[in-house]
Amino acid sequence: MSEAERVVERTEAPATPEEDRGGLARGRRVVLAVVGGAALMAVGGLLATTLVKSPAQVAAETGPPVQGVLTADVERRVLAQTVVMRGTVVADQSVAVSPQGVRSGEGAGAALVTKLPLKAGDPVTAGRLIAEVSGRPVFTLHGAQPMYRDLKPGSTGDDVAQLQQALRELGHGPGGDARGVFGAGTKAALTAHYRAIGYEPLPAVADGGAALKAAREAVRSATWAVEDASSPTGAAGPPEGTGPGGKGGATPGPGASASPAPGAGAGAATGAG
Repeated sequence: MSEAERVVERTEAPATPEEDRGGLARGRRVVLAVVGGAALMAVGGLLATTLVKSPAQVAAETGPPVQGVLTADVERRVLAQTVVMRGTVVADQSVAVSPQGVRSGEGAGAALVTKLPLKAGDPVTAGRLIAEVSGRPVFTLHGAQPMYRDLKPGSTGDDVAQLQQALRELGHGPGGDARGVFGAGTKAALTAHYRAIGYEPLPAVADGGAALKAAREAVRSATWAVEDASSPTGAAGPPEGTGPGGKGGATPGPGASASPAPGAGAGAATGAG
């Protein structure tokens, strides 16, 4: 063997154990790098397939759902909603009411409110007493036409018809009175309502009843005159204590004679003496 061959043999001597372990480590690292790269590529492809969509997929996902039958239970209930509001309540309109039928003339004083039977919040219904002025009642009646005048027996018109209807609603019918005519039936119905709320109606003429008293006295005097004229003993005048003013005496009625009756002359003369 030549000298050159012996040099080569010395150069290609077997590797040491440390060199073998280093080579194995490098090989493992290469294999791991290749496997990791393949795994990364697989994950990237999977993500690409989930994020990137075709136009057909986009159209299918954004389209309307498949039609179907929807069912629900049917129930009956009251739908309510509570709304809480804050504000100040004020009267939109006020009406000044001037009471009618207050006493006037001699001895009458100023119109004063003498009773208020209602308090704040009480309902005001038709026919209800709402105040008392100078001892006379002020009550409400249902109607659309304002009362612009005093109504009394003999009055006619739509306001009378409205009064009759209001009294009828309160249970006081106008009897046989024609619609819109203030007759005896309407007067009786109005009187009944006055008494139902605890008052007596005033006469149509505000004279304290003097005209009514005078008329009654005239009727009594006329009645006595008729009785005297038809009596066979002549005129004797009204009985004692029944004359005008409630005083006794033989005041003759109209047209009656003041002479003593036949057969009573002697007695009269004796009494005078």
